[in-house]
Amino acid sequence: MKKVKIFFVSNTSWYIYNFRLSLLQKLKKENYEVELIAPYDQYTKKIVEAGFKVHNLFLNRSSINPFNELITIFHLIYLYNKNNVKIVNHFTIKPCLYGSIAALFLKKLKVINTITGLGHLFIGKKSTNFLLRVLKPIIKFAFNNKSIYLIFQNINDFEEYQNIGFASRQNSVLIKGSGVDTNFFSRESNKPRTIRDIPYLLFPSRIIKEKGIFELINACKNLLKKKIPVKLILAGNLDKGNRSSLSEKELEVLKNSKNITFTGHIENIKERYFDCDIVVLPSWREGLSRSLVEASSMECPIITTNISGCKDVITNEVNGYLVEIKNSKLIEKSIIKILNNKKRAIELGKNARQIAQKNFDIEIINRRTIDLYLLINSNKKVDFFEY
Repeated sequence: MKKVKIFFVSNTSWYIYNFRLSLLQKLKKENYEVELIAPYDQYTKKIVEAGFKVHNLFLNRSSINPFNELITIFHLIYLYNKNNVKIVNHFTIKPCLYGSIAALFLKKLKVINTITGLGHLFIGKKSTNFLLRVLKPIIKFAFNNKSIYLIFQNINDFEEYQNIGFASRQNSVLIKGSGVDTNFFSRESNKPRTIRDIPYLLFPSRIIKEKGIFELINACKNLLKKKIPVKLILAGNLDKGNRSSLSEKELEVLKNSKNITFTGHIENIKERYFDCDIVVLPSWREGLSRSLVEASSMECPIITTNISGCKDVITNEVNGYLVEIKNSKLIEKSIIKILNNKKRAIELGKNARQIAQKNFDIEIINRRTIDLYLLINSNKKVDFFEY
């Protein structure tokens, strides 16, 4: 049987390495030929060392220069045509948009756009979002192709896309995130979860405003004013390619703040989940938060926001606590709630692990994704509510 060639396309090699490497390895074992297209970065070498070819992509994540964007589209057309690819899976918004436009010029190319979140276009009031109004007809044109399928990580993102005409039941499926190895992200049975009197709060995310970092910092400051000491650990890097990124000056202020530790990105984040007392991610929007799934698998007490991509992992009072978006006061109250009833918080952490194993284990997610590739390659119809 001839190998099916699949290309993964992303705006960074970092994304592929950290979120899709397991899927790449699974596809390779099942006799697919898989290559990547992404801008070279410090993770490109790691992907190559794992046995995969990476094509460098001309793409600037933060650029809105029309000339640069056209170059990216033509570059994708060239790479797809030259390599005679059968299926392309795009990740992140620019590759999804530009790759879909490129596919219009190529016959027989099957395209999957994995919507990993709605991003800047959808955060805030859409009626006043000039960029969305400009891009809306372009996105609708690019996605209106019978050879294009969309993977959504939560139902709300699908409904948002459906309401503005970017998606339909006939070309969309729901696959909850990229999956987590719940066997790896687990506590040893002889080291049960405890919560310190002076808790370590872990913020496991990129240092950008849209992850709710300032709300969390304000909550911690208010707790300190009330003589309730906490230690905040920021486990992530600045993301300078994101318009919501903190500046170097803002980061320096955080580094010099009392009771805040900035670790930068951590390769072995498991140890941080193991040692922390509470995970807090007050994000404004997620596709489906992998950090929350990892933390759930590690039985961490969790505080997060009642928004898409977070509430799909955490149900309030079942496996964590949900707070309203951009509300430092509610974050503060939830931290106090955990400290006042540590036994209950530990029970929620145990519930969180059971849910993570059932719904978000990487073997489940990878299998669903590969089954989708098989369906698309066989030209069978896919229905969002049936798959």
